[in-house]
Amino acid sequence: MKFLRGLYFRLLMLGAAVAAIAVLSFGYYVAAEQMKMEVTTHERELQLRAAGLAAAANHAVLARDYWEIEQLLRQAISDPSLLEIQISDDKGHVLGNIGRSLIDATPSLIFDTPTITTPNSENNPQMRRRGDLIEVWSPVVLDKTVGWVRLESSQAGSRARHRHIWRDSLIVALSVLVASALMLGWLLRGPVGALGAATRFAASLPLNHGHQLDTHPSITEVDGLIDTLNQTSRQLAEQDEALRKSQRHLEIRNQVYERLALGSELQEILSLIVSGLESERPQWLGAILVLDGDGRHLRLGAAPNMPESYLKMVNGLEVGEGMGSCGTAVYRGERVVIDDIAHHPYGLQFRDLALQIGIVSCWSEPIRSSRGDILGTFSFYQKTPTRPTQEDTEAILHGTHLASVALERHLTEEELQLAASVYQASGEAIMVSDGGNHIVAVNPAFVRLTGYSSQEVMGRSPAILGSGRMDKSFYSAMWQALETSNRWQGEIWNRRKNGEVYAEWLTINVIRDHEGQPHRYIAMFSDITAKKQAEETIWQQANYDQLTGLPNRRLFRDRLRQDLRRAQRQNGALGLMFVDLDRFKEINETLGHEAGDKLLIEAAQRINSSVRDTDSIARLGSDEFAITLLGLVEPNEMERVAQAVLLALSQPFSLDTEVGYVSACIGITLFPNDGLDIETLLKNADQAMHAAKQAGHNNFSWFTLDLQLAAQVRRTLINDLRGALAADQLRVYYQPIIDLQSGAIVKAEALLRWQHGSRGLISPAVFIPLAEEVGLIEEIGDWVFRTAARQARTWHDQGHTLQVSINKSPRQFGGDGSGNTWLAFLKELNLEPRQLVIEITEGLLLDQRSTVTEQLLGYRDAGMEIAVDDFGTGYSALSYLQRFDIDYLKIDRSFIKDLTESADDRALADAIIVMAHKLGLKVIAEGVETAPQRDWLIGAGCDYAQGFLYSRPVPVDEFNALLRRG
Repeated sequence: MKFLRGLYFRLLMLGAAVAAIAVLSFGYYVAAEQMKMEVTTHERELQLRAAGLAAAANHAVLARDYWEIEQLLRQAISDPSLLEIQISDDKGHVLGNIGRSLIDATPSLIFDTPTITTPNSENNPQMRRRGDLIEVWSPVVLDKTVGWVRLESSQAGSRARHRHIWRDSLIVALSVLVASALMLGWLLRGPVGALGAATRFAASLPLNHGHQLDTHPSITEVDGLIDTLNQTSRQLAEQDEALRKSQRHLEIRNQVYERLALGSELQEILSLIVSGLESERPQWLGAILVLDGDGRHLRLGAAPNMPESYLKMVNGLEVGEGMGSCGTAVYRGERVVIDDIAHHPYGLQFRDLALQIGIVSCWSEPIRSSRGDILGTFSFYQKTPTRPTQEDTEAILHGTHLASVALERHLTEEELQLAASVYQASGEAIMVSDGGNHIVAVNPAFVRLTGYSSQEVMGRSPAILGSGRMDKSFYSAMWQALETSNRWQGEIWNRRKNGEVYAEWLTINVIRDHEGQPHRYIAMFSDITAKKQAEETIWQQANYDQLTGLPNRRLFRDRLRQDLRRAQRQNGALGLMFVDLDRFKEINETLGHEAGDKLLIEAAQRINSSVRDTDSIARLGSDEFAITLLGLVEPNEMERVAQAVLLALSQPFSLDTEVGYVSACIGITLFPNDGLDIETLLKNADQAMHAAKQAGHNNFSWFTLDLQLAAQVRRTLINDLRGALAADQLRVYYQPIIDLQSGAIVKAEALLRWQHGSRGLISPAVFIPLAEEVGLIEEIGDWVFRTAARQARTWHDQGHTLQVSINKSPRQFGGDGSGNTWLAFLKELNLEPRQLVIEITEGLLLDQRSTVTEQLLGYRDAGMEIAVDDFGTGYSALSYLQRFDIDYLKIDRSFIKDLTESADDRALADAIIVMAHKLGLKVIAEGVETAPQRDWLIGAGCDYAQGFLYSRPVPVDEFNALLRRG
């Protein structure tokens, strides 16, 4: 019975049965297909015979020629498969009928056939089946259907042949069954035996991992099964080995974690990791190098079995390309494999040491933190040239991971210790409160800053520090920010334990739990009271004039902008005044800066007392002030304020031991009458102030359209003046200076003229102040000097012993190089300095700047003479005339104009001449236009004269003509 249940018997029976069934199925298929083909062929032949008979009998049927029909029937019945043939007319009357029985095959005519039923179709053939009988109808057509031919046949012969084929197939199938059983029995003995061996091998696998089955029946499937079993055995052995290594890795990991939990030293933990991997792979030597804090060097972490010479070499190894496998791995951030240190370019500097300690290859793997930062490198050394396998790589990564955990834990502990030390030593106060906002921790800086001890605040609300200065809206906004962004930062006023209120800069951060609820509030703050005071001082200095305490230009513009917006909203008016002090510069220079400062302080106080409390006052510059007046609409009200300011400033100023006098000029503009924006108003006030200065001292002026047009012209002239030199529009004219005793031309004053391209000749009184204002006077003055000096050289070469006077503006004394430059230019021309006279203004003598003194004394020392122009119109001291060795005084034309009619002018002119001669100076009278003026001056002993009486200033060609006429 066991044999009957075996695979061998079942496969034997199954194979034989399958072969027999296949033979039977094939026999049945052949018989069926043959039967089907015979039936189809027979039916087609019946249809053709019926059609052919119908075609042959059409005329006989139409003529009812029975004899012809009988002959046709006898010819057609010769086919033994036909049982009966009938020919009928279209009404179904049988015209001829012949048939044979299934028993008697002899055909015979049948005469007693009744009328039959013909097909309904007019002229389509039809076929009918009844068991083994087949009936075929074909129409007899002659223009139309005139009759029908009916054939009847039997398929009994085909059925008999089908049965014979089926019987033969059965006999063959039985023969195949026996033969198949014998053959399969022979073929299956080997494979089935091998399967049995494989079954027994599989049953023994749990106890024999790694064993192999040597049976090979050369059957692909069986061989595949045996190979699979052998592979499974090997995999089980490998899994056993992997499990053993995994358990070893787990042991090492647990030991590392245990050391970490116990707080062991980092070197001990790293050594444990290295030793664990070395025990698994005795051919390895391991070393862990840790990246130094500078990120550029590696220091030794652990290498328990490496020689001392190696430890010395790698400790402090520099990170970089080519610095061995360790330095290169850290530099690149990827594993570096050197399979032969002696011949690898990265191993050149370590070759001798490697040979000495017997290592040949080296692999280095970067150690990364959980954030991806490189912490160091884990290196493995072998004594043979080799590269890491997949198994080696897994071991390397395992060791690297453990080293990463140890190093990161060590760094975290250091950071925690650092954080704790920072927390304790921080100069910034730190306060920690719980989710209910109760204080749970404070640092020493909190105690120092607030005066509360940690015991006093534990469990209490931070509200104990509240000063009462911050309103509810402030705290609502704070808590809203903490709720939405988990952070708030800003200034707050709090109170110390002693009651002192102080300003602090506070930062609060929220730490939330896993449910999103506040877990801790971390508050850090510092005392910024001193900073606030310093900022207040800085703001005060940035926005207020330090001398007068008034708002400066910056704050004034801001307040003016605010006042302008207020006036716009209220549809009101706004007045703006610019106040400029006259003669302040002279007081500042003659009496000193301290006296000048006192005058400015008192001037600011006087202006402030002259306006309303609602008006704003500012100091814009040295001696310029501004007043903003809100609500004054009527011009007379504005003028009343201006008169009050002028009156206050015209009173004498007590400056210690001296008394100073100044006056003021005021420019006035109105919003919205004169302008709608701040820049327009400022420009208008400035233009009005300049108009007041031109009208005279102690005066005020309103802004008008004419002033605006004049300012536009002025701006145009300034722009044109900048290009006048390049456009060759400047000219030097010369006016002769006459020796009153001989009447000869002995000197010439060089006077600048501007030949404008479209405006013609422009007066120096117009463009010289503009040049001084925009800083062009030095460039223009230098050009005038050089032009006049060249002309003096030309006259000297022509034999004329003329001195040329050249005016030098006080603005030209601002630098320290023009004097030396001019003297050097004279040297280039080979022109004696005494042939030039430098004319200066009277006020320059009082200028205490060192550059002025140095230049004037430099001219004197070089031999150049100095003349004081417009003498008598300003302030001067006679001692300065001698100090600077002045050579000439020029009496201003204002004294010469009414010389013959005014006794006062004659007395002043006479006094100047006498005084000058007493001091050894020569006198030149300007503006001499009449002969009586000349005669008086000759009688008074004046030395020289110039004016229209002799000649206007003329171009050099005309002046040469004057010289020729004598």
